[in-house]
Amino acid sequence: MHKKIFLIFAALILFVAAATPTQFVRADTGPKPAMNFELVYNIPSVAVVDSKLYYCEDELCAAPQAVMGPFHCNDSSCYYGYGGQGFYKLSITFNDTTRESNIFQKRGFISNFKVEINDNSLYIEQTNIGLPYLPALQFSGFLAALIFTLGIELPVAGFLLKKWNIPRRWFLILFINLITLPFVWFIFPFFSNLILVVGLGELFAFTAEAIFYMYALQKDGLTKPQAIILSLAANAGSFLIPTCLLLLILTLFGIS
Repeated sequence: MHKKIFLIFAALILFVAAATPTQFVRADTGPKPAMNFELVYNIPSVAVVDSKLYYCEDELCAAPQAVMGPFHCNDSSCYYGYGGQGFYKLSITFNDTTRESNIFQKRGFISNFKVEINDNSLYIEQTNIGLPYLPALQFSGFLAALIFTLGIELPVAGFLLKKWNIPRRWFLILFINLITLPFVWFIFPFFSNLILVVGLGELFAFTAEAIFYMYALQKDGLTKPQAIILSLAANAGSFLIPTCLLLLILTLFGIS
């Protein structure tokens, strides 16, 4: 029975990995400090041939540096998965000419921008209002992360509990993950800083789950050190496995 449960979750992970955009393969790490660009044409539509996003040390952008990581554009949008706060400049080569943007500043953790395409230039302004993310996009990422998290943490927790001869309370493991993961995805992005969002998010998930296991499974014989190990192993797995999977997908598909 338990083998069947493991195989079902393994199949779900493979399915979600194949069907989910790479920016959502991240489980308990929560959302990344993404930059989403909507292309709006003030001229007849032209096809995107190439694109580059540059990071600038200040608003003068005297020495722009091409960003590292997953940045790409299509004819209607651009996406950068790891943009920290600061100043940037966008350059897009279309099938008629290359257009460069004004120097613009990123504010917030997940930022959305409108890119107006004019005759000879690009004009960019940030469009975030209220939330630091687009709710629909964030919720889609959360659902993918939920599948990955449960598909990893349930087997890890089950393995350790079986090894310690402690009953595997699947409902309790499921319950605490359904509590901690929404906080990581929807609350911590308001900190706006990558270190705070990821670091505090992971610390919160680990601490909350360790304390929960400590009391919820105490009558079953789970000790405090075992509760800490259980939470640490489960969260480490849901952090490292999707991260490695993301890097593998980026490498296989040649996404820089």
